[in-house]
Amino acid sequence: MPNPPTNVTPPPDLTYGYVDGRIILAIGDRSDAGRMPDPVPADGMTVTLTPANTILKVASPTPATVVKQPIPCGVDANGYLIDRQAARGVWLVTGTYKVTYSHPRATIPSHDIEVTTGHTEAAPLDLTTAMPPGGPVLTPSEYAELNGRLTILEAGGGGGVTDHGALTGLGDDDHTQYALADGTRGAFAAPLGADDNYVTDAEKAALHAHSNKAALDLVSGTNTGDQVLPTWSTISGKPAVVAAGATQADARTAIGAGTSSFSGAYADLTGKPTLGTAAATAATDYATAAQGALADSASQPGHAHAGADITSGTVAYARLPVGTAASTLAAGDDSRITGAAQKSANLSDLASASTARTNLGLTDSAVVGALPIPDPGSFYPTDTLTAALQLIGERERYGTGSPEGVVTAAVGTYYTDTAITNGAMRWAKKTGTGNTGWKVTHGDTGWRNVTASLSGIAAANTGTLSLRRIGDTVTWRFSNLLLSAGSDTLLLWAAIPTGFRGAAMVSLAVQRNNSQAYVNRIGLNVTGLGWLGEEPIGAVSTSTRPAIGLTGLTAPHATDDAWPTTLPGTAV
Repeated sequence: MPNPPTNVTPPPDLTYGYVDGRIILAIGDRSDAGRMPDPVPADGMTVTLTPANTILKVASPTPATVVKQPIPCGVDANGYLIDRQAARGVWLVTGTYKVTYSHPRATIPSHDIEVTTGHTEAAPLDLTTAMPPGGPVLTPSEYAELNGRLTILEAGGGGGVTDHGALTGLGDDDHTQYALADGTRGAFAAPLGADDNYVTDAEKAALHAHSNKAALDLVSGTNTGDQVLPTWSTISGKPAVVAAGATQADARTAIGAGTSSFSGAYADLTGKPTLGTAAATAATDYATAAQGALADSASQPGHAHAGADITSGTVAYARLPVGTAASTLAAGDDSRITGAAQKSANLSDLASASTARTNLGLTDSAVVGALPIPDPGSFYPTDTLTAALQLIGERERYGTGSPEGVVTAAVGTYYTDTAITNGAMRWAKKTGTGNTGWKVTHGDTGWRNVTASLSGIAAANTGTLSLRRIGDTVTWRFSNLLLSAGSDTLLLWAAIPTGFRGAAMVSLAVQRNNSQAYVNRIGLNVTGLGWLGEEPIGAVSTSTRPAIGLTGLTAPHATDDAWPTTLPGTAV
């Protein structure tokens, strides 16, 4: 047998959580003093913790792939979970695990746990409290009740009492921290009297008898206009210019301003320059309209040179017309030039294409023959480079945005959105021959905060509700979400957007923020999301919404919706 491998130093990025638990058996009474069933440890029980995701990639300090293995544990003489070293509890790499139990005389259903760094020896993840109550599968009667409650929510009703007069228990003393109106508990401030905010007649008489009576005599109890107001002459610190009886002229003189009657016209300006007079132009200096028309139609005299001027005179070159017609000099691709290549022929008039390729240094490498394709026994039915490249790209497309309704392709074609629009990167053509039938094979919307779209949230709420779609599964994340008080079902979201709805009726479980002993049921159908009730572990279900926020991840549920064209809420 090979020796066990030697331990290595773990990557520093690995994180761990601590799991504990106790399992005992209740057997028939034995030879002890009492007659009650005797508790004994589940001796011989094996508890296996299998990681849901076995592969963990660590980036630093050097890249490493960590493959998490199933961890078998036992039970000690007191029923407590022990590891392979017989120490109480077990440390695990953080993540999600499936817990399975094996014992010849006991059956415990398997369940999932999520181990985090918050699970320590002081605050372990206890298998008993982490065990779900009864499983998520609904009985026919429970399914009918769930569907009925969601129907009521979608119709806008919540059941219960709608008339305030029909409420019961209004006379109960439920809030002992508040004072009572009859004064039997606590005390209220004394009410204000009729004159507490005003000066009474007696108070005014006392003020008039004060030593400053002369000034107080000027004040009346009401605003009747009898108050003495200052006059202009009694105001001190006035500007000298703006005085009683001052005129506009006095004010202008004080600030050094003069008067002006300027209208803005050029004639009102003084000191203008003297402008000269333009000379008159005679009418005969210009051509008449008739003379202009004659000039436009006049023939210009021809230009002629003697032959001696062209051969030996002052004209250096013959000025002959150029073109392709008769009596013109041939130019360009004129067919009258022997052996001239015609541009309209697109090189088809070359005597030898092979020779032309050789002269261009291409030889025969520019010709593409039959090329093999990935399908065994098949070949490209073309001998041109352009056609071959088109066939090569037939099964792989690239672009930006969704291909649905845009890109026409055959079934089996793949498309990559280089912009990763709305989180969708990879598409596959599943059905049809046109531009529809595309389905996302690799997409992740990321967490989206949709709290603003919810109803039925308490005014004091500071928590959030987020959702995320990866592929065809949707996960909901509650983070200290506080619901409004009540004792009936509650519609949280009446219109979940396309792309995140459940494929069928789904029941999700979320725990209280402060206790793993309470499971809150969240119902999800094709369009709506609602709170259905709370189930204390080991007790009957209650419809009273907890005053503690809800926190936790729901189990992913499937969706048949197409990938969303827009993402709800805001990115987390």
